[in-house]
Amino acid sequence: MVNKEIEKNQNLRIRIEKEKDKKRKGQKKMKAIVFKEPGCAVLTEKEIPEPQPGFVRVRVKAAAICATDLEVLDGNIPANYPITPGHEWSGIVDAAGSEEDRSWIGKRVVGSNDVVCLKCEACRSGNWRYCSEFEEIGFKRDGAYAEYIVVPAYGLCELPEQVSFVHGALCYCYSGQCLMSSMIGGRSGNRGRCAQPCRLPYKTAGKEGYFLSLKDMNTLEHLPELIEAGVDSFKIEGRMKRPEYVAGVVSIYRKYIDKYYRKKIMPNLPERRAESGGGEKDRREKSRKGESLERVVRSIVTFNFKSWHVMC
Repeated sequence: MVNKEIEKNQNLRIRIEKEKDKKRKGQKKMKAIVFKEPGCAVLTEKEIPEPQPGFVRVRVKAAAICATDLEVLDGNIPANYPITPGHEWSGIVDAAGSEEDRSWIGKRVVGSNDVVCLKCEACRSGNWRYCSEFEEIGFKRDGAYAEYIVVPAYGLCELPEQVSFVHGALCYCYSGQCLMSSMIGGRSGNRGRCAQPCRLPYKTAGKEGYFLSLKDMNTLEHLPELIEAGVDSFKIEGRMKRPEYVAGVVSIYRKYIDKYYRKKIMPNLPERRAESGGGEKDRREKSRKGESLERVVRSIVTFNFKSWHVMC
């Protein structure tokens, strides 16, 4: 039943994409961010790229900002200027350069940014980055800070229906942390044994800090946007936390999700009043304790909760 529903959604998306293609037929330009040279970034218009054989064109739905993009802007990482950065992305395939890759059209995807020959000894042994033709999207080839991006078909991975485009774009950096776990801690996050490198302090460019920490992903203020974008499941990471802590955080998210749907379904409904029963003094005391707990939990989530993320 689930597979039939997914197939139905995919067919619907393909039809929608075809309709959009008809409207876009006369469109030859797209908006893109371009680093013209170190220290100079502009929003401009560029020709919409056409995929060559072995490549597909993806209509970008989400692109994450990586610290290496900022390094490219500063000129600290070699790049082919002028360059459109962006190597953490997700989107929908809308064109293919080869007939055998047309099956990707209409699918939600993420993918690798490594462009290689697939024929040399380095490629055959899995050491792609030693390929003599190696190029990386976002550094040597134009990346995802644009409406369209051209990527190799062999590096595509279909994005499940229940995963949002935003979190699909983050898969690239998350997988990097899983690999880093195996290198630093000797245990792979891809095997469910993460050594939690995101919790450790690091030194780089003379600075020290928790550069891999995910603590800034407090999405309470963005819940309406996430829900309206299609996110239907929030996972709160609670490892190494006390049960009371996790319960408090979950209760706050439950409250604001319910609040969103109450306003959506019944916009004129007033805020819930205190429960009946007990005196006015008891109700005020309950309200005061509830507000105090909420302030504490919100403060903890914002400043100290270093390891939670949202997935759908």
